[in-house]
Amino acid sequence: MNKKVTQILSYLTIVGFFLYWLFFLQLSFPSNNISDYIKSKSTRFRQIYITKWNLFTPPATNNYRLYFIVTNLGNLGQSDTIELLEKISLDKQQHAPFNQRDIMIDYLVFKNTNQIVKAIYSNNQYFVRKNITDTSYIESARKQLKNDKALKLNLDNLTRYGLQSLTEKKIDTANTAIRLLIKEKMIRPFSEINNSQFESKENLFFEITCYPTPQ
Repeated sequence: MNKKVTQILSYLTIVGFFLYWLFFLQLSFPSNNISDYIKSKSTRFRQIYITKWNLFTPPATNNYRLYFIVTNLGNLGQSDTIELLEKISLDKQQHAPFNQRDIMIDYLVFKNTNQIVKAIYSNNQYFVRKNITDTSYIESARKQLKNDKALKLNLDNLTRYGLQSLTEKKIDTANTAIRLLIKEKMIRPFSEINNSQFESKENLFFEITCYPTPQ
Protein backbone atom coordinates (compact mmCIF):
# COMPACT_ATOMS: atom_id res chain seq x y z
CA MET A 1 0.00 0.00 0.00
CA ASN A 2 1.22 3.47 -0.88
CA LYS A 3 2.94 5.18 2.04
CA LYS A 4 0.90 8.35 1.52
CA VAL A 5 -2.36 6.39 1.62
CA THR A 6 -1.23 4.68 4.80
CA GLN A 7 -0.51 8.05 6.43
CA ILE A 8 -3.93 9.41 5.37
CA LEU A 9 -5.70 6.36 6.78
CA SER A 10 -3.72 6.70 10.01
CA TYR A 11 -4.71 10.34 10.38
CA LEU A 12 -8.35 9.56 9.56
CA THR A 13 -8.34 6.79 12.20
CA ILE A 14 -6.94 9.14 14.85
CA VAL A 15 -9.42 11.89 13.93
CA GLY A 16 -12.31 9.38 13.90
CA PHE A 17 -11.24 8.02 17.30
CA PHE A 18 -10.99 11.54 18.70
CA LEU A 19 -14.40 12.59 17.31
CA TYR A 20 -16.04 9.42 18.60
CA TRP A 21 -14.87 10.01 22.17
CA LEU A 22 -15.64 13.72 21.99
CA PHE A 23 -19.19 12.88 20.90
CA PHE A 24 -19.47 10.10 23.49
CA LEU A 25 -18.28 12.37 26.30
CA GLN A 26 -20.75 15.06 25.30
CA LEU A 27 -23.58 12.53 25.55
CA SER A 28 -22.37 11.68 29.06
CA PHE A 29 -22.55 15.24 30.37
CA PRO A 30 -25.52 16.36 32.46
CA SER A 31 -28.40 18.01 30.64
CA ASN A 32 -27.56 21.33 28.95
CA ASN A 33 -28.44 22.98 25.66
CA ILE A 34 -25.63 21.33 23.70
CA SER A 35 -25.99 17.81 25.07
CA ASP A 36 -29.79 17.95 24.80
CA TYR A 37 -29.52 18.95 21.13
CA ILE A 38 -26.98 16.21 20.38
CA LYS A 39 -29.10 13.59 22.16
CA SER A 40 -32.14 14.60 20.12
CA LYS A 41 -30.14 14.08 16.89
CA SER A 42 -28.18 10.98 17.85
CA THR A 43 -30.81 8.25 18.21
CA ARG A 44 -29.09 5.98 15.68
CA PHE A 45 -25.67 6.53 17.22
CA ARG A 46 -26.95 5.62 20.68
CA GLN A 47 -28.63 2.48 19.32
CA ILE A 48 -25.32 1.28 17.88
CA TYR A 49 -23.02 2.56 20.64
CA ILE A 50 -25.07 2.01 23.78
CA THR A 51 -23.96 4.26 26.65
CA LYS A 52 -24.62 3.07 30.18
CA TRP A 53 -22.77 5.64 32.24
CA ASN A 54 -22.61 9.38 32.83
CA LEU A 55 -19.46 11.41 33.22
CA PHE A 56 -20.95 13.28 36.17
CA THR A 57 -23.84 12.71 38.52
CA PRO A 58 -26.85 14.58 37.12
CA PRO A 59 -27.27 17.91 38.91
CA ALA A 60 -29.96 18.28 41.53
CA THR A 61 -33.23 19.81 40.38
CA ASN A 62 -34.22 21.30 43.71
CA ASN A 63 -33.02 22.51 47.09
CA TYR A 64 -34.82 22.01 50.37
CA ARG A 65 -36.01 24.79 52.63
CA LEU A 66 -36.71 24.29 56.34
CA TYR A 67 -39.36 26.65 57.74
CA PHE A 68 -40.64 27.17 61.25
CA ILE A 69 -44.01 28.93 61.40
CA VAL A 70 -45.08 30.29 64.78
CA THR A 71 -48.83 30.87 65.19
CA ASN A 72 -50.28 32.74 68.16
CA LEU A 73 -53.03 30.53 69.62
CA GLY A 74 -54.84 33.61 70.93
CA ASN A 75 -54.80 35.23 67.49
CA LEU A 76 -54.55 32.71 64.64
CA GLY A 77 -54.04 35.52 62.15
CA GLN A 78 -50.73 36.45 63.80
CA SER A 79 -47.72 34.38 62.78
CA ASP A 80 -43.96 34.60 62.29
CA THR A 81 -41.86 32.57 59.85
CA ILE A 82 -38.15 31.79 59.77
CA GLU A 83 -36.16 29.67 57.29
CA LEU A 84 -33.00 27.92 58.46
CA LEU A 85 -31.17 25.99 55.70
CA GLU A 86 -30.54 28.92 53.36
CA LYS A 87 -29.61 31.15 56.32
CA ILE A 88 -27.06 28.61 57.57
CA SER A 89 -25.52 28.36 54.10
CA LEU A 90 -25.24 32.15 53.83
CA ASP A 91 -23.71 32.37 57.32
CA LYS A 92 -21.05 29.84 56.28
CA GLN A 93 -20.14 31.97 53.27
CA GLN A 94 -20.16 35.24 55.18
CA HIS A 95 -17.94 34.01 58.03
CA ALA A 96 -15.48 31.97 55.95
CA PRO A 97 -12.76 30.90 56.53
CA PHE A 98 -13.23 31.20 60.32
CA ASN A 99 -16.62 29.53 60.33
CA GLN A 100 -16.15 26.29 62.24
CA ARG A 101 -19.30 26.92 64.29
CA ASP A 102 -21.36 27.51 61.15
CA ILE A 103 -19.93 24.35 59.55
CA MET A 104 -20.92 22.26 62.58
CA ILE A 105 -24.42 23.76 62.67
CA ASP A 106 -24.79 23.13 58.94
CA TYR A 107 -23.69 19.51 59.35
CA LEU A 108 -26.01 18.79 62.28
CA VAL A 109 -29.09 20.55 60.92
CA PHE A 110 -28.65 19.15 57.41
CA LYS A 111 -28.01 15.63 58.73
CA ASN A 112 -31.21 15.63 60.79
CA THR A 113 -33.21 17.19 57.95
CA ASN A 114 -31.81 14.71 55.44
CA GLN A 115 -32.82 11.72 57.56
CA ILE A 116 -36.39 13.01 57.70
CA VAL A 117 -36.38 13.80 53.97
CA LYS A 118 -35.28 10.25 53.12
CA ALA A 119 -38.09 8.78 55.23
CA ILE A 120 -40.65 11.10 53.65
CA TYR A 121 -39.32 10.39 50.17
CA SER A 122 -39.76 6.64 50.63
CA ASN A 123 -43.41 7.24 51.60
CA ASN A 124 -43.85 9.64 48.69
CA GLN A 125 -42.44 7.14 46.19
CA TYR A 126 -44.75 4.43 47.50
CA PHE A 127 -47.79 6.56 46.73
CA VAL A 128 -46.37 7.60 43.35
CA ARG A 129 -45.97 3.93 42.40
CA LYS A 130 -49.58 3.33 43.46
CA ASN A 131 -50.71 6.27 41.27
CA ILE A 132 -52.12 8.11 44.28
CA THR A 133 -51.81 11.85 43.62
CA ASP A 134 -52.96 13.32 46.96
CA THR A 135 -50.74 14.06 49.97
CA SER A 136 -51.54 10.87 51.90
CA TYR A 137 -47.83 10.18 52.07
CA ILE A 138 -47.46 13.14 54.46
CA GLU A 139 -49.76 11.54 57.03
CA SER A 140 -47.88 8.25 56.66
CA ALA A 141 -44.60 10.09 57.19
CA ARG A 142 -46.00 11.77 60.33
CA LYS A 143 -46.88 8.37 61.79
CA GLN A 144 -43.45 7.05 60.88
CA LEU A 145 -41.78 9.97 62.67
CA LYS A 146 -43.83 9.27 65.80
CA ASN A 147 -43.13 5.52 65.80
CA ASP A 148 -39.49 5.49 64.72
CA LYS A 149 -37.26 6.50 67.64
CA ALA A 150 -34.35 7.55 65.42
CA LEU A 151 -36.55 9.75 63.22
CA LYS A 152 -38.31 11.19 66.28
CA LEU A 153 -34.87 12.15 67.61
CA ASN A 154 -34.10 13.88 64.29
CA LEU A 155 -37.34 15.86 64.61
CA ASP A 156 -36.63 16.72 68.26
CA ASN A 157 -33.14 17.98 67.34
CA LEU A 158 -34.55 20.23 64.61
CA THR A 159 -37.28 21.47 66.94
CA ARG A 160 -34.73 22.43 69.60
CA TYR A 161 -32.61 24.29 67.06
CA GLY A 162 -35.70 25.98 65.65
CA LEU A 163 -36.76 27.15 69.12
CA GLN A 164 -33.25 28.46 69.74
CA SER A 165 -33.29 30.37 66.45
CA LEU A 166 -36.70 31.85 67.28
CA THR A 167 -35.38 33.00 70.67
CA GLU A 168 -32.35 34.60 69.00
CA LYS A 169 -34.73 36.54 66.74
CA LYS A 170 -36.75 37.57 69.81
CA ILE A 171 -39.88 35.82 68.57
CA ASP A 172 -42.15 34.98 71.49
CA THR A 173 -43.05 31.28 71.58
CA ALA A 174 -45.39 31.45 74.60
CA ASN A 175 -48.96 30.33 73.88
CA THR A 176 -48.05 29.39 70.32
CA ALA A 177 -48.08 26.39 68.02
CA ILE A 178 -45.00 25.85 65.88
CA ARG A 179 -45.13 24.02 62.59
CA LEU A 180 -42.10 22.62 60.81
CA LEU A 181 -42.35 22.75 57.02
CA ILE A 182 -39.99 21.24 54.49
CA LYS A 183 -40.35 22.65 51.00
CA GLU A 184 -38.68 21.87 47.69
CA LYS A 185 -37.38 24.92 45.85
CA MET A 186 -36.71 24.40 42.16
CA ILE A 187 -33.18 25.14 40.95
CA ARG A 188 -32.97 27.25 37.81
CA PRO A 189 -32.26 24.78 34.96
CA PHE A 190 -29.38 25.43 32.57
CA SER A 191 -31.81 26.20 29.75
CA GLU A 192 -33.23 29.08 31.83
CA ILE A 193 -29.90 30.48 32.99
CA ASN A 194 -30.39 33.77 31.14
CA ASN A 195 -34.12 34.07 31.78
CA SER A 196 -34.53 37.00 34.19
CA GLN A 197 -38.26 36.20 34.46
CA PHE A 198 -37.68 32.67 35.75
CA GLU A 199 -39.36 32.05 39.11
CA SER A 200 -38.08 29.33 41.43
CA LYS A 201 -41.26 27.79 42.77
CA GLU A 202 -41.50 26.19 46.20
CA ASN A 203 -43.62 23.09 46.70
CA LEU A 204 -44.68 21.73 50.06
CA PHE A 205 -42.88 18.45 50.76
CA PHE A 206 -43.81 17.84 54.40
CA GLU A 207 -45.28 19.57 57.43
CA ILE A 208 -45.88 18.69 61.07
CA THR A 209 -46.75 20.50 64.29
CA CYS A 210 -43.55 20.06 66.24
CA TYR A 211 -44.26 22.29 69.26
CA PRO A 212 -45.96 21.79 71.58
CA THR A 213 -44.82 18.22 70.97
CA PRO A 214 -47.80 16.26 69.58
CA GLN A 215 -48.92 13.34 71.72
